[in-house]
Amino acid sequence: MEYNRISRFWDALTVADFGRPSGGVEGIDRHCVAVDFNNNGLFNARDDLLEVDFSSHNVRVWDNRLFNSHTGISAQPLYGGPVYFVGNAIYSINGNTYKFHNWPAGIYAFHNTSVGRASAFSSAQLWQNATLLNNLFLGAGDGYAMESGSLDPRTHLDYNGWSCNSEDPQRFIKFTNDGTLSGAAHFRFASLQDYYRGTGNDEHSLIVDPAIFAGAAYPELGIDYRGDLVDLRLQPRAVAIDAGVCRILRAR
Repeated sequence: MEYNRISRFWDALTVADFGRPSGGVEGIDRHCVAVDFNNNGLFNARDDLLEVDFSSHNVRVWDNRLFNSHTGISAQPLYGGPVYFVGNAIYSINGNTYKFHNWPAGIYAFHNTSVGRASAFSSAQLWQNATLLNNLFLGAGDGYAMESGSLDPRTHLDYNGWSCNSEDPQRFIKFTNDGTLSGAAHFRFASLQDYYRGTGNDEHSLIVDPAIFAGAAYPELGIDYRGDLVDLRLQPRAVAIDAGVCRILRAR
């Protein structure tokens, strides 16, 4: 599905829910595979702007504009993947810019830009086997930039841009490795350097703020923003230019 404008639905764009795949490789029943969502404008949804929950593999989501909702992109769960999120622009999200709940697996997220009203990245139920590179994660809230985590050693985050808004130096990153954010095994990091030393993630990532954009500020509560009045392209001298990695798919 491509080049559509969809607004004022509960979920603006979603796949069918066939439930968990069954039947084995030869006799597998209906499930969501080989789905493309690209170059769509999705606005003013009640819940999720773009939902790929219950997808299995080879689902590709790229170059979409997602504005004004509770959730930007939802993936809860994914049955193995791969599912690709590439080059999407997400703006003015009240809750989760990315909702990676119920242990989704096989996420590849590259070159996405998200600017939320709250946390830059918050997902209370954890995810696995994911690669997140060259993304910009910004949030207007004064809490953690990231409040999430992944148990899977195959998960890899790097070359991203993170906002840091909290005046509390201990409230930059909250990363967990025990399956829930309410458990004991979560760790708070005051800087990207501490976060990298503690987890191995985001070694080459940067701190960013909306000044990097050609025409975008942090979104305010109570305002629905028009996509044509928000410019998320980078300023010519923005610190995020040429700060990514070119080869983003690699053998494991």
